Amino acid sequence: MNNIKKLIYIYVIGIIIGELLIISGKIYEGLGMYMIGILAIISIIIFANLSLEITNVLQRMILLPVLRVIGLSMPQFFKDIHIQYILIYGIMLIPMYLIMKNQQIPYREPIKILSILLYSPLSSGRVYIWYVFILTTIIIMNGQFMNIISNKMTISSEIINVIGEFMSLFLIIILSIPYLISDTKYWNEYVSNTIDICSKPLLLVFVAIVIHRIMITMNI
Repeated sequence: MNNIKKLIYIYVIGIIIGELLIISGKIYEGLGMYMIGILAIISIIIFANLSLEITNVLQRMILLPVLRVIGLSMPQFFKDIHIQYILIYGIMLIPMYLIMKNQQIPYREPIKILSILLYSPLSSGRVYIWYVFILTTIIIMNGQFMNIISNKMTISSEIINVIGEFMSLFLIIILSIPYLISDTKYWNEYVSNTIDICSKPLLLVFVAIVIHRIMITMNI
């Protein structure tokens, strides 16, 4: 358990570093941190012998870097940033649904989690995991908000095109994982669902990239 706690600390630190790199203008370095984080979580879920509770939390925490990768690689179909973000967060409904279905999360679970955080002792392992998860969520969402409000992250179309190429390569790596471990003892329904959480939204982004390139070629 102590090793898992250390890994979660490292993961949270990586999220913070990635966010700070992006806000400071180092887009590619920040994107690399998020991609490494996704692969790290996938690898831990596949190879580590974890309890179901911790595995569930790790699976949920993978949403954060996936959100950022989608946000950085999604082509700019709209000039209005608000419409663009609706498109990005709309795609994120897919992995959220997969997690809720796989983990059988009821719709009232967020309220239940809040009550646990308010009334349970902090020393509890379960509460500790949720504190880390919520802290990470706050960091990411605050970073998203600050990027929009302060306008520090102005991404050109050239940067988005390059990031889209990195994302496509990253998608190929994720899609290759099932072929490497599908015939081994490490493959199970939970691993399959985790990979779907990452690959399905990225596949939609890849389709959007292809459509955007076709539109540019046809001068639409």
